[in-house]
Amino acid sequence: MTPTWQVTLFALVPVVAMAVAAVLATARPVAERVRSLLQHFAAGLVTAIVAVELLPDVHGTNPLWVVLGFAIGVAAMLGLRAFGLRLDERVEGTRSNAPLLTTVGIDLLIDGLLLGMAFTLGSSQGALLTLALTVEVLSLGTTVAAQLVTRGASRATAITAPIALSLLVTGGAVLGNTLLGGLSGPAYAIVISFGMAALLYLVVEELLVEAHEEEDTAVGVTAFFVGFIVLLLLSSLE
Repeated sequence: MTPTWQVTLFALVPVVAMAVAAVLATARPVAERVRSLLQHFAAGLVTAIVAVELLPDVHGTNPLWVVLGFAIGVAAMLGLRAFGLRLDERVEGTRSNAPLLTTVGIDLLIDGLLLGMAFTLGSSQGALLTLALTVEVLSLGTTVAAQLVTRGASRATAITAPIALSLLVTGGAVLGNTLLGGLSGPAYAIVISFGMAALLYLVVEELLVEAHEEEDTAVGVTAFFVGFIVLLLLSSLE
């Protein structure tokens, strides 16, 4: 189990990334094409983490626990999606930022819990997921800050709100590492399978969906595969 202080330091990297993204986005709008490239690249990184770091850990375990953990993960992600849509419906037609901030906060907390889970596998796995989440947060920070400004928020609010939310990554990482550090057997397989489902949902239903809001190009597709091979190469250095 990775020491808490080390987990905390790594988990602060996405916070710094969020701060940089928010400041840049409020100073000058980030081009949609740049955001799309970041999202493709992050999707490639996260996909590689699932394939290279998590999937091997459930090979040889009872398939029942793997299916159970995966099903719980999918159900949880779909439930959170439904919750976010319901929030949007309640404030439709208003300028409330509550749905946006709530949804982003939940996403970041889950990211933090997954990061903490990765550190229970080892510091190298945690470091690799930190890299992937940092790229994701760079893209997310530009989006959130820009939307807040568009909805009438001040520049100070558009910067501080995303940074405050990003601290949920740090809190979630410490909590996840503390709670999941001693797991083994079926519980371990269920948690790893849950993490795979959550990360794949992040790729398929969030990163790539948002990336394709911009006209798809060969450069964007290439960024996905570059992200995958970069993570694969970094993993081989362990």
